[in-house]
Amino acid sequence: MPYAPRIFGVQATPGLHLGYQSATLAPACLSRGNENRCGNMNNYSEQISKALLAHGAWKQRLNSAVVARSSEFTPAQVGLDNRCDFGRWFYSLPAELRATEIAGKVQKLHAEFHGEAARVLSLALQGEKDQALKALGFGEKYSLVSGQLAMALKQWEKLIAAG
Repeated sequence: MPYAPRIFGVQATPGLHLGYQSATLAPACLSRGNENRCGNMNNYSEQISKALLAHGAWKQRLNSAVVARSSEFTPAQVGLDNRCDFGRWFYSLPAELRATEIAGKVQKLHAEFHGEAARVLSLALQGEKDQALKALGFGEKYSLVSGQLAMALKQWEKLIAAG
């Protein structure tokens, strides 16, 4: 049986192709002969909404790690942007969809987010409580990247809805 990834905790259907139904977002998806690559736009919106919630929850996880000086995750695991549910879903998209301007922005910010979360977790696990809490504070890189990622995801979701 072919590998079927879990997408935000839901088992994906083997062979399922996801795609936009918008010429602006993915012209190849709409070209003759590729109609089957165009999936349900609601699925995209759902995945993006789940990503917003999941990545938003990381601030609480990191705060908990600071207090406990422990985590179920290592900084190396957290630093990988292709291991979380959204990252696995994102990297499973057809290359032409990931090549769009907004998808590129999301990819870059998502990778930065994971890098910053890993840095903060590393500080927490090393017992650098003050530095870790400062790194999570308003105006610090973690908060800035997290906010930019949320805005980019919302922008992508709007483009999909406008499809």
